[in-house]
Amino acid sequence: MDRVLKKLLSIYSIWPMILTVGIGIYTLFVDCKTLKNQKNPKEARWAKWIGLIYMIGGVAFFLFIKLLT
Repeated sequence: MDRVLKKLLSIYSIWPMILTVGIGIYTLFVDCKTLKNQKNPKEARWAKWIGLIYMIGGVAFFLFIKLLT
């Protein structure tokens, strides 16, 4: 188990976490606004939730791995 966590930590460092959060921010603000302007409210809601999940999940996964190792 320790080997798996160390491998995950080596793969998912600070930079992939920043990339994941950045994708979430882009999805939340840019894609959501674009979809609203194109009169797609259902897809805009999906983009909002997906962006939030990416942002929260990216940080939570990073902290989870850091705390366990």
